[in-house]
Amino acid sequence: AMSWWWAVSLVVGCELVMSYDLVVGYELVVSYELVVKFELVVDYELVATFKPPRKS
Repeated sequence: AMSWWWAVSLVVGCELVMSYDLVVGYELVVSYELVVKFELVVDYELVATFKPPRKS
């Protein structure tokens, strides 16, 4: 009588783990993109600061 409950709980648990992995993976991707954009902005500011502007 408990076999169907184990099957249901395994399916629900698997779906919860999958959705959790998707959420964590999405947050990692978003944070990675934010870090990359931040580094690009910092690099751009450093270049703009230390490179003398070219006089035309």
